[in-house]
Amino acid sequence: MRHNLAIFFKKIIKTLDKVSLSGVLLIRKRHNVAKKKGGTSLLITSTQAKAIRRKQADKKLTAKQAGEEIGVTQVTYRKIRDGGEVKPSIYQKAMEWLAEDY
Repeated sequence: MRHNLAIFFKKIIKTLDKVSLSGVLLIRKRHNVAKKKGGTSLLITSTQAKAIRRKQADKKLTAKQAGEEIGVTQVTYRKIRDGGEVKPSIYQKAMEWLAEDY
């Protein structure tokens, strides 16, 4: 299972690295893109959120410590952990952190 997750996250990260000339993130539909009034956001699925919570538990981290490892605030980490829409930069940080040890 971990191997499959690692491949999945690496594909997402590669996709996030592709940026158009206008600076708009190019992301395939299968990567859960949502358009908001203020711009593009990405959806952290329940499966991704579960993997994030599992990694936090495996490493015995508090929400604050996990947020610091990812590079976000404790409040933002809670949004990531619970799933839902986040900014592309936050999504990328979370997925890179999740794929780090695989």
